[in-house]
Amino acid sequence: MIATAAAAGAGMVWQPTSNGRLGSGFADVVRLREAGMRVGIGLDDQSCTDISDPFANMRMGLYATRALHTDAAILMPRDVLRMHTLGSAEVLGAADRIGSLEVGKFADFVLVDHRAPSTGPVWDVLATYVLACGLRNLKRVFVGGRLASADGRCTSPLAADADGELHARITRAAAAAGLKPAL
Repeated sequence: MIATAAAAGAGMVWQPTSNGRLGSGFADVVRLREAGMRVGIGLDDQSCTDISDPFANMRMGLYATRALHTDAAILMPRDVLRMHTLGSAEVLGAADRIGSLEVGKFADFVLVDHRAPSTGPVWDVLATYVLACGLRNLKRVFVGGRLASADGRCTSPLAADADGELHARITRAAAAAGLKPAL
């Protein structure tokens, strides 16, 4: 099945945290990539991941793959970072517009400060980014070259209403299913 899918040009977006949270199995991305399948890393919403943290998601996938193969060199931080960025854009058929910083592409990027809080000395930039950084190090998010988030806060004027609207919608949907929040 994998060989047939790869030969047909299929790709997949891997969701390591969601797969673990839901107990839905494990994607052996090493085997998939060796078969010629394009693999990206995505991040499901909070219903499947509890905390939508791309750094933790990359680490979860990296650690689980290394454990599965009992080989720390089977997948490297640069591999998961590429799958998370350009690899996902390739799977979605959008690599000509997103996934890397290049002239003519959307300017979607993040500013991460490994010093705040400190992750220690940097010997390998990509390894530090994937293995040591987290949401606490994320300082700015730019979408299309415009500031979308600063220090963990959305910069949109609509952000103030978003949390209340989200909670109201979830509460209504849960109530319709006969559920009540714990608190």
